[in-house]
Amino acid sequence: MEKLQIRVNVLNQLSKIAKKITIHDHSKQPTIIRTYYAKHLFNKIALGARSILAIIKAGLSESEEIQLLDASSIASITRDIIEGHTVFQYLCIDNITENELDFRLNLMSYHHGYDVIKLSRLFGFDENDQFNYAMHLQKKISAMSLEKNAIFNALDRKTQKRLLDGEKAYYWGTNGRKKVGLISPETESGIYRLFSTSVHTLPLGVSNSNEGVLPGHTHFDQLNLIFLSVEVASLYLALTIKSYLNLRRHLAQSITSNEKKYIKEVLDSRLIEKWVQLRKEYVER
Repeated sequence: MEKLQIRVNVLNQLSKIAKKITIHDHSKQPTIIRTYYAKHLFNKIALGARSILAIIKAGLSESEEIQLLDASSIASITRDIIEGHTVFQYLCIDNITENELDFRLNLMSYHHGYDVIKLSRLFGFDENDQFNYAMHLQKKISAMSLEKNAIFNALDRKTQKRLLDGEKAYYWGTNGRKKVGLISPETESGIYRLFSTSVHTLPLGVSNSNEGVLPGHTHFDQLNLIFLSVEVASLYLALTIKSYLNLRRHLAQSITSNEKKYIKEVLDSRLIEKWVQLRKEYVER
């Protein structure tokens, strides 16, 4: 079978591009709510990529053996990058009405207050201290805003109750999230589920976390997990950079034309689809 090439150099180059944008970004603060969240989510995703690179660098500095890399953490961070881009799409990319944006922002605000209050109770903090008082107020104001929102009022009572019970911070509506289209829906779903086994320490997430499973023993051993993680992290970081520059066009001057071209070149999932095909051929032999 063709040897896997883990393209750490691609993720590293994208991370350098993202860092240049971040440095330039400090000179001009966002002026609208969408760009405010876009900036924070962009930084979160970029930091996730840097964390993956740090894990790989630390692991390979101790030994050239890839089996000693922390595959589980790499996969977990990559899933976080995927989720970061999902929220980026939810708030900053989707073509929605002001009413829909108002609904999404107030639901987020409500869930934020709900989470802080619930956690404070679990930690035994005073619910009347200045921090929790502010969260109670935020939760109350957000709930009032939701109850005035036409999108919220169009939902059935059961869904409204679930949202006010803190079950969902994000609600896409009955049609669900629109796929970004870079990876086939089936493969994208499989990748997310695979990375989730590492996040939740499920049996597969334990077995492929290190050299405990022989290479090639499953389609999802440690080497394959690291390969997919780095490819997917690169893909979603490139997608986030492209979307962020489209949203804040003045930042495009912070990178070169060659770097812009490089971002476009990385936005290609053919290597992931090729991996799927190679695994199928490996079984058939």
